[in-house]
Amino acid sequence: MKLIILIKLFTVTIKTKMWQFISKIVFKINLLIYPSNIKIIGKCNKCGQCCKTIMLYSNVLDTEKQAVFIKTEKEFLELQKTVPFYQNLHIVGSNSKGELSFECKYLNHNKCTIYKTRPDFCKSYPSVKMFQLGGSLHKNCGFKIIARKKFNYFMDNFQR
Repeated sequence: MKLIILIKLFTVTIKTKMWQFISKIVFKINLLIYPSNIKIIGKCNKCGQCCKTIMLYSNVLDTEKQAVFIKTEKEFLELQKTVPFYQNLHIVGSNSKGELSFECKYLNHNKCTIYKTRPDFCKSYPSVKMFQLGGSLHKNCGFKIIARKKFNYFMDNFQR
């Protein structure tokens, strides 16, 4: 009896996780195909996470002409020569793909100490381009990204 309950719970968990995974994939496809369909809503809740784990993409494109996130300190040093503000960032870690993450030195107790003169890079956060490049919002971010029209709308119109 306990085994059957465990199997049912396991099945429900797998189905839920799979559905979440499929939903994320469909959303990303929607974003890539119809970037103008994306709307960013909400407001900054001043958590500071966007300044603690910044992902930067290099000036190099991969074989599919997609932007590539910085993976080495050498790449970062080269990028700092072309974008002087990046000298204010320091490496804090990397993700499972080996892509480096950075933190801004102007963040102090989750507050930007140069807020009024912050660069466009910061003012434009979050941007649709960020999502197109594979970025995502932090878990507790006050912003949300939504589709203006559901993916089914485009599929229905595409099939006609």
